[in-house]
Amino acid sequence: MKRELKFESVPYGVLAAGVIGLLLRLWLHSTRDDSGFVTRGHISGVLLLVLTAGVLIGLFLICRYFRQANKYDFNFPASVVSALGSALGAAGIAIVSVTELLAVTTVEGRITALLGLLAAGALGFCAYSRWKGEKVSALFYGVVCVYLMLRLFSMYRLWCTDPQLEEYTFELMALACVMLAAYHRAAFNADFGSRRAYVFFDLAAVYFCCLSLTGGGAVIYIAMGVWMFTDLCKLTPMSREQWENV
Repeated sequence: MKRELKFESVPYGVLAAGVIGLLLRLWLHSTRDDSGFVTRGHISGVLLLVLTAGVLIGLFLICRYFRQANKYDFNFPASVVSALGSALGAAGIAIVSVTELLAVTTVEGRITALLGLLAAGALGFCAYSRWKGEKVSALFYGVVCVYLMLRLFSMYRLWCTDPQLEEYTFELMALACVMLAAYHRAAFNADFGSRRAYVFFDLAAVYFCCLSLTGGGAVIYIAMGVWMFTDLCKLTPMSREQWENV
């Protein structure tokens, strides 16, 4: 029972760390020099790096306790909260995609936006299925994964022109972790999911999404963070009977 309670409290601990990290990043961004660059070596930046390392190491160590049980019904039962979180994630993708479709002029940008609308529809259907407690084809989460991969590539082309890593590192990590979590979510629907990998990337995505709320693109990170936080697999240990039946 004690271990179960500790596991169930992990997402809230990660969320609290994300809020602290967000405050540290806001502090860091307020310490700019005359050239407009973030002050290197500032205590807020050092604390942020220490916090981030601690969160990732902690998640890695905690996830080692999870057995590699890929039983879908046990890990993802019907849930109204999870369905609402997935629906919010779909709405966030749709809002960002429509906005970008009206604003971008490049072929790459339009393709990404159109794929985003398709991904929003796929995730919306996954939300409905989670509410009903039904398992959908892995292709639906696969579409979301492909969209996130293309978005990550497109955004990195913009970010890499910035001379300071502090300006975009956490946004890059947020998209990468959400993409990997979506992949492992699809793997569960294809009956070869990994609880360890999914919980690690899911909660790492929650943490990095919190840190990414400092800029103008907060909508996508709020939506992705809520989706990740509410769509975790079960963190309770499986009983011997459940384990033997997997």
